[in-house]
Amino acid sequence: MQPNAIHALIRFGLGRRAGEPLPADPIAWLHAQLQGPDPARLADPPSTAKGLTTELQERAARREAAGRNQANMADPAMANPTTAPAPETTPVQALFRAEATALLDHALTTDVGFRERLVWFWANHFIVSQRRTLAIPVIGAFIQEAIRPHVTGRFVDMLQAVMRHPAMQLFLDNAQFIGPDSRRK
Repeated sequence: MQPNAIHALIRFGLGRRAGEPLPADPIAWLHAQLQGPDPARLADPPSTAKGLTTELQERAARREAAGRNQANMADPAMANPTTAPAPETTPVQALFRAEATALLDHALTTDVGFRERLVWFWANHFIVSQRRTLAIPVIGAFIQEAIRPHVTGRFVDMLQAVMRHPAMQLFLDNAQFIGPDSRRK
């Protein structure tokens, strides 16, 4: 066994897959994973526009359902309406689950585990929490659009992409809060 090769696969990559040969030169293997364009792009990445559109449609559907329920409560004839059961997952939850599944499937099949590990590191560093429900449908797009393209580039480029991405704006409430010297005051 080559301890340096095993160490490189586990420490810097995502581990060794079944049948994968150990790298003869672990340092060259690591450098090769950082060269060239990102081959690790997901096949059909969700976009920010798709996530935000899904969220807006779901909110409109909730408002419409709330309006119907309020109208039904005001009408004594509709005091006990028969309603369809709530869906197990909403469209936003389904989008989030699909994004998470795609990310994990990709991690299991990628040939560039070191680059993918860096993507996960920076996604964790520039975290967009699920606690801000508006940000949930764009978390996957945030990783694909702001982090993945810049993971081996200049840090300042990644930082600018992260801070300007709608997911971070929603997470930090920058879309809502305005400073005292703002032009939008």
